[in-house]
Amino acid sequence: MPTIVGDLGGLAHFAWVITAYTLASAVSTPIWGKLSDLFGRKGMFMASIVVFLAGSALAGMSRGVM
Repeated sequence: MPTIVGDLGGLAHFAWVITAYTLASAVSTPIWGKLSDLFGRKGMFMASIVVFLAGSALAGMSRGVM
């Protein structure tokens, strides 16, 4: 978290980081819930793991800015 806040320009932007995380969680939770009702909980759980692994792989392959 200190790295993210430092990249944004200081501690004054700390609240924006928390707000963005909370908003993303609030928006994605009902979407995943509705999709799990439609396609089954096990399938959506497996899909969420795949999305997480794909994002982790992309982050791992990215080049560092610094």
